Amino acid sequence: MDRLIESMSRDEIVELLSDEDIDKLIQTRASDLSKLTSTDVVELPPEDDGQFTDNEFTKLCDDRDAYLALSEVEQQVAVRWAEIEALRKHYALFEDFMYDCMTELMGFQCSELQIDIARFLQSDTRYGMIQAQRSQAKSTIVAMFSVWQLIHDCKHRILIISAGSEVAAEIANWVIQIIMNWDILECMRPDRQHGDRASTKSFDVNWQLKGPEKSPSVACIGITANMQGRRADLLIPDDIESSKNGTTEVQRAALEHLSKDFPSICQKGRIMYLGTPQTVDSIYNKLPERGYTVRVWTGRYPTEDEQKHYGDTLAPYIVRQMDADPTLRRGGGISGDRGKPTDVMLLGEEILCKKELDQGQAYFNLQHMLNTELSDELRHPLKTKNLVVMNVPFDKAPGEIIWLPSPDKKIEVLGFQSKPQLYRPFTTSTETYEYEGKHMYVDTAGGGNNGDETVAAVTYFLHGYIFLAEVLRLPGGYGDEQYKALSALSMRHDVNSIDVEKNFGFGAFASAWRPIILATYKEAGKVNCPRIEDVWESGQKELRIIDTLEPIMARHRLIVNEEVIQYDLDASKKYPIDKQESYKFFHQMAKISRDKGSLIHDDSIDAVAGSCRKWVDRIAVDEQIRMEQKTTDENVAFFAEWGGEIGNNQNGVLGLSSDRFRKQTSKRNRKRR
Repeated sequence: MDRLIESMSRDEIVELLSDEDIDKLIQTRASDLSKLTSTDVVELPPEDDGQFTDNEFTKLCDDRDAYLALSEVEQQVAVRWAEIEALRKHYALFEDFMYDCMTELMGFQCSELQIDIARFLQSDTRYGMIQAQRSQAKSTIVAMFSVWQLIHDCKHRILIISAGSEVAAEIANWVIQIIMNWDILECMRPDRQHGDRASTKSFDVNWQLKGPEKSPSVACIGITANMQGRRADLLIPDDIESSKNGTTEVQRAALEHLSKDFPSICQKGRIMYLGTPQTVDSIYNKLPERGYTVRVWTGRYPTEDEQKHYGDTLAPYIVRQMDADPTLRRGGGISGDRGKPTDVMLLGEEILCKKELDQGQAYFNLQHMLNTELSDELRHPLKTKNLVVMNVPFDKAPGEIIWLPSPDKKIEVLGFQSKPQLYRPFTTSTETYEYEGKHMYVDTAGGGNNGDETVAAVTYFLHGYIFLAEVLRLPGGYGDEQYKALSALSMRHDVNSIDVEKNFGFGAFASAWRPIILATYKEAGKVNCPRIEDVWESGQKELRIIDTLEPIMARHRLIVNEEVIQYDLDASKKYPIDKQESYKFFHQMAKISRDKGSLIHDDSIDAVAGSCRKWVDRIAVDEQIRMEQKTTDENVAFFAEWGGEIGNNQNGVLGLSSDRFRKQTSKRNRKRR
């Protein structure tokens, strides 16, 4: 009986036994194993890992007697594994596999730069990113690398994630085409009769190589798909950030949150990003902070000024080429002031010049130089360098303020990721004048941990200049603390008028605040309490803010109190570190765009724009004329005191004192005439 059982296969034995008998056998076997001691276990030599050696199946196939002793299925398995062993030996280096795949299968040429990308892929970099110019075939190279990985580890699980599942399917389709169309990879092709999957969304290598595994060998999903339960040994996020889903701060925050799940999916394997940054705030630019190694292969050798943008991310291959031949940095481009092409075989000088003429410099720099500076310059219209920063006095200010971005006037500002460029006035007039008005605007918000802030901005007006005196940021809600703090702010600056955004609460905020501010002024012994007006804001918020501030800042008419800078940093420290930047006023100013939802929080910039909007109708004045008019007004008082008579003004212009006064004559002189 024992001999009969020994001659039977496992499947034949399972068919003869019932489920209960199988469970009993398993329990008995487990009990026997638990009784084993260290003396019962045969230890392997230190150099033996218990796995088949690289040529185990090759030796088996070469041994004719041993091979013929195998069953038909076992012979198929042995031959299949022997072919895999031969592939592993022949293609020990990925660059060799890529070169043959490109030249023999696809009919492409393989350049030195592409080989350098291949070497980076085969390196021991666990978390990395490849940034290369458009048409560099980086997705194709990664598809080949996926196949090479499956050759060297047939149990490898590859997951491709993109902005949309269709884009991810393109890389998966490349992997399938390589395996299905290259005759040397026939041994890896799936067998559907044994349950192997063979679609672009889920693809398996042959079951005899892969073994039992629920995850497919190659799978592709969109970034917004359900990623829980997924597992991978090689995770490829391919262009998960695009111009459609990564232009606003809200979109980038959502993408970054989703990408933080990648290490959970690929716990022991490798993650290799592919993509092009769309903005300077791209989630790709934050990868080095998360432990990723970023490599950038530009379309042209960068000039010395351009190289500063890349820091230590520029590919060492490109750096070595420039060090060996500095002339590569110049002589290229439409005007000859750019570097020469890095991959002459794939994208030469003529092709790159044609692309730059067709796409424009900003888009060319984004797609081929991986530089977002020009595109960001166009995307974000409010430039902090156009502000004038100075100590804003309470009662009087200079009548004329000249802006010039002189290096000696630049203010060193630390603590802002947006790196605002701020300058003090180049010159100011010696004459000072009383402000023509003071205004306060309150941008209201609800309460809650995730709510926005209630922000108040106080501005002064003089000679067409708007002085941002103070910004007060408070937690959202209707508490007495908020109302008292706002009342104290109004009284501290002696404002003439107050506007409150009516959109939130339909005027409830202002109605609840009015009795409190009246009581505050009464307790302080002040009679003239400013009137609180409700203002209904309409239209897209981002457009409203930009349309108000852009022309004011472009003429350097917005003067910011220097104390606002430090307050902006201090008021944000109460939030988590990763949230602080989005609450800062200068960050909101630098990063706002015309895209809806471009900012996570916009309360501070909205309040400042609301207060500046109060003075828009009065800003179109010439400060020189206004100063002369005020000098004339002083002369009016002087002549009136000494009996002067003011002349009539027909054209509505005050003019100079010499044109507006004539000497008064006595009655005796008039009679003589």
